[in-house]
Amino acid sequence: MWQYRELYSCPLVIVLGVFKHKGLYGYATLAVNNYRVNILRKDNGDFRVVSNIGVKNWLEYSKTLCMYLTRGDFEELKPREVAVIKSMFYGGLGLYVAYKNNIDVLSLDYVKPVGLFFYIEPSAFIREAPEYRLDDLLILQYALRRGYIDVVEEAYFRVDHGSFILSTSHGDLWISLKPVKREGLIRIIPDNNPLRHVVRH
Repeated sequence: MWQYRELYSCPLVIVLGVFKHKGLYGYATLAVNNYRVNILRKDNGDFRVVSNIGVKNWLEYSKTLCMYLTRGDFEELKPREVAVIKSMFYGGLGLYVAYKNNIDVLSLDYVKPVGLFFYIEPSAFIREAPEYRLDDLLILQYALRRGYIDVVEEAYFRVDHGSFILSTSHGDLWISLKPVKREGLIRIIPDNNPLRHVVRH
């Protein structure tokens, strides 16, 4: 058994989209509970990575950013990467704004834990997320907190098999009021909790 002193458990983070508004820009992110990178560290600095993320590029990207999170040094990272790290830290569905060399929480909300089903039709490589209007992303936050996915039907979703589909950094995100049985979809569960950090005494 590998004895560790500290454990950091970082969720996979999906960038739902980017937004621009009155000279500001930012990112909408969703933390995923059931796909994670776990970094275990010993007192001497040795570490071990344990993860259930099966897509290689997703794993490498998440592991790299989780390591930055453990060090707390984001100086050399791009704004999008800092937004992903902050989403790992806070959880939920977050809107993050880039301003004066900072990435700050603009709006943070939880996602209804029951009654909604989320799936990713995965892209092998992490891609650029599309641009959306800020007001549409705020409505998306509200709709997913309450479970009212019909509220966003007219905004920017495509509809297929009774699900709303949103293009994201990791592939197409399917959101449905019932389970979807379709080959190639990966079930995900939003993570409404902050980062797990365990210190052994």
